[in-house]
Amino acid sequence: MRTASTRRTQIYLVVWAVSSAALVLGIGLLDTMWLIASMAVWAVVVVVGVLWSRRWGSVGMGSTAQVRRGTFGWAVVYAIVIACGSGDKIESLWFWVVGAAATAVPLLMAARQCARCSDTGGDTGAPA
Repeated sequence: MRTASTRRTQIYLVVWAVSSAALVLGIGLLDTMWLIASMAVWAVVVVVGVLWSRRWGSVGMGSTAQVRRGTFGWAVVYAIVIACGSGDKIESLWFWVVGAAATAVPLLMAARQCARCSDTGGDTGAPA
């Protein structure tokens, strides 16, 4: 059964996934002015997400581990996509669309796995 804290964790991960995909598309496809605007929006999303998550108090058992896994996977994929495509190396729409989707996958997988997390006992950070 999904509880309130599990739903919050899932919302957090899904919003991060969608925001990340939008950011990658912005980096790859927009001119400099729009790129700066998308980075500013990204910064606001990150700050709001961090402040919102700090108000939770506790999360479901295993949620911390899922967020950690999703974060690590996202960082690896994001770094690869940006390194391969930045510096005017790749201007292909398909590269950036696929790259944007790829950055969302680890976070969406973590959100899906959070459905197995429970609220009993609070989160110890142990793998789910």
